[in-house]
Amino acid sequence: MRTLFMCAAVAATALTIAPAHAQAKLEGRSVKIGCLAPLTGKGAEWGQAAKPSMEIAAEEINAKGGIGGVPIELICYDTQTLEAEALKAMSRLVDRDRVLVISGPCFSGEFETIAPQLDDRFKTVINSYCSAKPGLSAMSKWAFRNTLTSDKQLKPVVDAWVKEYKMKKVVIIYDAEDAVSKGEGAGVLPALFKEHGIEVLDSLTYRTKDTDYSAQVTKAKSLGAEGIGLGSCYQNAAAIAKEMAKQGPSPTPSAPSDLALVTCAE
Repeated sequence: MRTLFMCAAVAATALTIAPAHAQAKLEGRSVKIGCLAPLTGKGAEWGQAAKPSMEIAAEEINAKGGIGGVPIELICYDTQTLEAEALKAMSRLVDRDRVLVISGPCFSGEFETIAPQLDDRFKTVINSYCSAKPGLSAMSKWAFRNTLTSDKQLKPVVDAWVKEYKMKKVVIIYDAEDAVSKGEGAGVLPALFKEHGIEVLDSLTYRTKDTDYSAQVTKAKSLGAEGIGLGSCYQNAAAIAKEMAKQGPSPTPSAPSDLALVTCAE
């Protein structure tokens, strides 16, 4: 909900600093704010929670007079949690619907696909409400987000995990196709583990639609890992945890590799 309030604030600011353009917008029946939400696909739960909250926010703002006396019209499209669909929806919002600002996209991969085209093509403010891969908002002057990046989210998690389990040797498993999971597995977690003097024995990958993780868990156990760091969305993470439980504890008492660090920033 707070994301739409931020978008409304951006829209109001745009109307103030660009009066000629703003006047054209205010002559219509509404101030159009776009919404990019993953209503289907792997991120459906995120989008199905985000869209109603934006609708409630729009109702509340409109009940107080809208923006400059003009009501908000929220135009929302389903990105299907796919980068290509997010880009198509972004094009529709800008070229056909002519929105003033956009709430979304949600996922880092979608953000990473849209941001490079903001400066030259879209020239429309986007405010991502859940993307976490570091560095994305720096890709364009039109790109914003109101979430902590995964390096900031995961630091206290790793600190607490290491304090609790005293890990010295770990294996990292991450989704090589998902932007934030890959960023966590290839960049964020290795750096955080290094801060604690933890040895990363190996980094193993999987693909988003994989359902069998027995090879990765078997390899981690064979290396004598004392823990597993996961760069993963929760669906895959749950399946990996089930595989770890199925295989049972490590045969080495000092290597309880059935303990996992689940890092689902998105």
